[in-house]
Amino acid sequence: MDLDKKPDRLSKFLDYVLTRRPDEFGLIPDPEGWFRVKELLKALSEEPEWRYVRRSHLNEVLLSAPGASIEMTENRIRARNSSPAGPASGPLPKLLYACVRAKGYSPVLERGLLPSGDQPVVLATTPEMALRMGRRRDPNPVLLTVNTAQAQDAGAAFAPRGELLYTTGSIPPGSFMGPSPGKAAAEVRDKKPKPPPEPREREWGSFIVEPAEIIRAPESLDKKGRKKRGWKEDARMIRRRGSKEEEE
Repeated sequence: MDLDKKPDRLSKFLDYVLTRRPDEFGLIPDPEGWFRVKELLKALSEEPEWRYVRRSHLNEVLLSAPGASIEMTENRIRARNSSPAGPASGPLPKLLYACVRAKGYSPVLERGLLPSGDQPVVLATTPEMALRMGRRRDPNPVLLTVNTAQAQDAGAAFAPRGELLYTTGSIPPGSFMGPSPGKAAAEVRDKKPKPPPEPREREWGSFIVEPAEIIRAPESLDKKGRKKRGWKEDARMIRRRGSKEEEE
C-alpha cells in the first residue's frame, strides 16, 4: 500500500478538515456537525495530495484506521468525538463574496441572494474562496461582491463560520455588485470550449487532396532537359532492337 494513502493518515487529515478548519476548504457543517459526503469529496478533489479520495477510502478509514475519528451515514459525515471550532472573532469585513450559477444570475439581480433549501447563503472573505466553492456547482460561475454595510441596513445579519466564511439568511437586491447580465453571458460563451471541426466526408469516385500530397519531389531529367526513361521504356527499346536485328 502507498504510505501516502494509508487509512490512518487520511483519518488524521479528515479530523483537521471536519473539526478544526472546515472553512479552509469551503465547507460548513449543519447545527449537528454533519457535512455532506458529496461536498467533502468535491473539496478534497481540489487538493493535489488528496484528490484520489473516494467514498471507498472513507469506508476504509472507518474499517481499518484504529480509533477513527469520523462517523458516516449514507450521505453525511462528521467528527465522532468533537464539534467544529467556534467562529473566529473579528470585525465584519466591508466586502464579502459569493458565486451564483450563470443561468440563475438574472433572477438573483431581481430577488437577491436567497438560501437553497435548508442551506444558508454562504459568503467568503476572498474572491478566490468564493470562486472555489462556486465552481463546484457551475464551471463558469458569476462572482458577486457584497457590501456588508448596505446589506445590514437592508436587514441582513452575518454569522462568521471560521476565518474565511460567513453565512446569512439572504442578501437583498441593491447591496451587491456583479457584471451586467449581457457581459456575464458573453463571458460564459467565451469560456466554453469550441467543438472540433467536423471531418470532411469523401464521396465515391473522389478524393481530398491533402497539402502533403501536393508537394512532390521534382522528376529526374536527362542532360537535354528531357524526362529520363524508366525501366519499362528501356525494355521496350531492347525488344525493338532485337526485332530489327532478326529482320536483317
